[in-house]
Amino acid sequence: MIQDKNDKYLRKQESRRLTDQYNESHGMILKDKEIAAAIDIIGEFSHCAKRKILYGEVKIDKQVLKSLSAWQDEDILRLAMEIENGSFEKKPPPSSAKNAQPGALNQNKFDNTEMRSTLRKCINMLEKLYKQM
Repeated sequence: MIQDKNDKYLRKQESRRLTDQYNESHGMILKDKEIAAAIDIIGEFSHCAKRKILYGEVKIDKQVLKSLSAWQDEDILRLAMEIENGSFEKKPPPSSAKNAQPGALNQNKFDNTEMRSTLRKCINMLEKLYKQM
């Protein structure tokens, strides 16, 4: 419990420092934190996709990034692979983000060949990493 209070205090102090340093509101700092966390989630699936977002090569709506924590892993993987292979287009979040059902795939937007292609890319990347070990 003492650790939680200390962590909250440190987070609050850091937030105040950032607010002063960048002349931004506390709310904006918290929103930026959410967006940074969403980009980190994408980075867990594809470092290349994360880099493209951070370098401004791909523009993603902030609302999509904010809703990312409610997405299914399959949908996040698809998004990351689309960003990585250059086929990403701005679009609304997948319907499974709204009606999150465990293990539900959004078959309306992605067909099996696209899924196979994405999985093959992931497998190839993993095999490459395995060989380097």
